[in-house]
Amino acid sequence: MASLYQRVAAHAIRLRLRSRGRNRARRTNLLIQEEVLAAGSSIATPLETIHIPRDTVLVFADDDPEANWAHPCRYLLYDAADGELYQQVPASFPPYLHQPVPNLQLLRSEFPRGVRWRPSRLPWQPPVLLVPGNRYAILFCGVANYRHVNDLEFLYRTLRQTYGYPTKHIRVLEGDGTLGYTPTPGLDPPPGDPWPGDVSAYQMKVDGPGTRAALASALNALRRRLKPNDSLLLHTVGHGYTSGDESFLVTHAGPPCAAGDLAERLAQLPPFACLTVMMSQSGAGGFCAPLLAASPARRTTFAAACGPLGSSYGYRDFGYFARDWTAAMRGADPYGAPLPIDADTNGDGRVVAKEAFVFANRVRYEEDSPRYEETPGSRGGCSLKPGWRPAWWDDLWKELLLPWWKRLPPEVFYGRLYDELIPAAGNLREIRDAGLEGWVTVHGRRLRQIVTEVMSRPVE
Repeated sequence: MASLYQRVAAHAIRLRLRSRGRNRARRTNLLIQEEVLAAGSSIATPLETIHIPRDTVLVFADDDPEANWAHPCRYLLYDAADGELYQQVPASFPPYLHQPVPNLQLLRSEFPRGVRWRPSRLPWQPPVLLVPGNRYAILFCGVANYRHVNDLEFLYRTLRQTYGYPTKHIRVLEGDGTLGYTPTPGLDPPPGDPWPGDVSAYQMKVDGPGTRAALASALNALRRRLKPNDSLLLHTVGHGYTSGDESFLVTHAGPPCAAGDLAERLAQLPPFACLTVMMSQSGAGGFCAPLLAASPARRTTFAAACGPLGSSYGYRDFGYFARDWTAAMRGADPYGAPLPIDADTNGDGRVVAKEAFVFANRVRYEEDSPRYEETPGSRGGCSLKPGWRPAWWDDLWKELLLPWWKRLPPEVFYGRLYDELIPAAGNLREIRDAGLEGWVTVHGRRLRQIVTEVMSRPVE
């Protein structure tokens, strides 16, 4: 039996090498399933069913491994009796999309693993003052690979650490509802490795599965919470496709989420201030027109990694567009390195949605085709940092917290800052009544005491 698999593997590699002059041969990955598939069996994917007419050894050819699904791939079917190739079946999805396939082994790969820089501590922002409304976020991934979980984690950390979103205002829906992913055989690290950004433990809390029902439930919950001055960030990552005139988001289980269905749910929200949509799955651009037309927000922006018929791309650790859009909002890449150009193009100290898109588009991966649209009057959209802060306010908080920021583990520091310290400091809107200088005079000493009490507790 070993000689059969060796013979099949050798032929598949020769076939791949002979096709190097074609577009698909630039970086085709090959995987072989080292077991015989019985005649009459089948392999089901979201768009097609691969029928196995005879006892078969399967070689799967991923013809664009940097792209998120759906994209062109092939099922190479070899006769289990003599090892001869008898059929090549073109397809759009792999056999391992939703769960690992037993005995599927990496045979040959040219998939780039990406550059790893030395991680550094990412910057943080003091809390804003006079926030006009609440900020909410929904982060969604139906079927996650390693890079998709990392994309979600990067945005989650940015919302928590840079912009101070409360954890209760961030809804993470991913995979089966646990912090995990379906690994690409032979390429992704096993679950349990740290986040590749700063090589620390993952911090995001997954609230539910990446299903259409869970996404609908998250939007329905906001119907009771959104107020006229509130804002919402909707981010999707993972896999998608366009069939006919409709674009779809692949989900963990059950039917895919159609653009029209998501738009219908969005239209049921009450009027609110600002909607920021950032989608990085394949076919994401097909969601643009329906969501913009349905949005009840006064200002709505839509950014996508590609058009309705395009694929989005990434390397092992991160998706390119999602990484770069979030890095623009963060002011640093996931590894803590400064950005090559300033994303704040007008120098007002706030990166709005269009500025984040412009940055991501300027540094984009050559295969990506980012798209951006907004509703009339959106003026580039909103920043994730509403509110107001005078310079001395930043200086005060940095003076008080810088020693702890250097000393405590990141997850402990940011958790205590936003979940414990700021609530303990009281309602910052008191400043409007006491006056800025008066508030500091009255509350400054107490603020120092609270910082010491909260931050000096032993780390459990």
